[in-house]
Amino acid sequence: MNFEHHRPQISQSVIDTFTRLVDEQDAKGIAKYGMTIDDASDEQYEWLRMALEEAVDLAKYQNKEIEKLRKEIHRLRTDKSRIFTQKVLEENLDLSKEVETLKAMITYLEARLNHGAK
Repeated sequence: MNFEHHRPQISQSVIDTFTRLVDEQDAKGIAKYGMTIDDASDEQYEWLRMALEEAVDLAKYQNKEIEKLRKEIHRLRTDKSRIFTQKVLEENLDLSKEVETLKAMITYLEARLNHGAK
């Protein structure tokens, strides 16, 4: 299938995001070093060392995001549990009110029955 003219929406979104990030990184590099990667001297930079440093940063960022997501999952589970507990308490309160109403009705009916038996 030729995607030259029409690419699936998600694929295009990924490409657009990637392109934007590459452009942003290029702009940062030019602002910081005054040149593009094409202009940089191979003798001045240890490209593999720099790539390794970036990979280490990537691992740290991913780990940080994992921890953030774990905290959010815990918070959502706690909230869900709290909401469930609140609903159960409200239902129990409603049931207690119904039980009290039924008790009052039974007492009333028993009184009428006892009054009628005399």
